[in-house]
Amino acid sequence: MALAVRMGADFGQREGDPLRMHREQRRADIMRIRPQKTRRRTNRVIEVPILPELAQMLNETPKEAAVYVISEKNGGPYKPDNFRHMFAASGTIIMSNEAP
Repeated sequence: MALAVRMGADFGQREGDPLRMHREQRRADIMRIRPQKTRRRTNRVIEVPILPELAQMLNETPKEAAVYVISEKNGGPYKPDNFRHMFAASGTIIMSNEAP
């Protein structure tokens, strides 16, 4: 989940977009992204630089995986609804652990 959050933050994407990103979209230090919302309207591709810390995380993902963000439980891609619920739950846990 940390990789998806980092990709979303670094690339400025909605929570579901990193779930679909795969190796063929990467060109050295650039990620070619077709955001879901933009895809419906213009089908435009944007190119976003990959920062070194994120590049390291991407390089550490399993090469045989179809997408970068995979479930730690089964090694397969997340389903968007499952990820959304896990993401929301993790935010609740973090918020409850913060000091007042």
